[in-house]
Amino acid sequence: MKLEFEEYLEEVKCEMAGYEEITEELIKKWEEKARQVIKNYKDKKNRIIKSNNSIYVEIEDEADIFKVADYYFAAIENDELDQYWEGFDIF
Repeated sequence: MKLEFEEYLEEVKCEMAGYEEITEELIKKWEEKARQVIKNYKDKKNRIIKSNNSIYVEIEDEADIFKVADYYFAAIENDELDQYWEGFDIF
């Protein structure tokens, strides 16, 4: 499943919005940080496709979207946001 990066962000943010503990402010911070990270992201799985004007993310299925939201939620709950970003994986 191939998504434009913008669509990927929207899907993840939508999933995060389903958690009461993930506030709108935290979702915005996640989006800002994800945009920064993607610029220099070390893609070990070859799932980021960059062209002249676009970035695409290749995911196996929607479960990858859920994982990102779940990991972020766990990082918030465990007060481990720094560690979350250190080990950030797009999926």
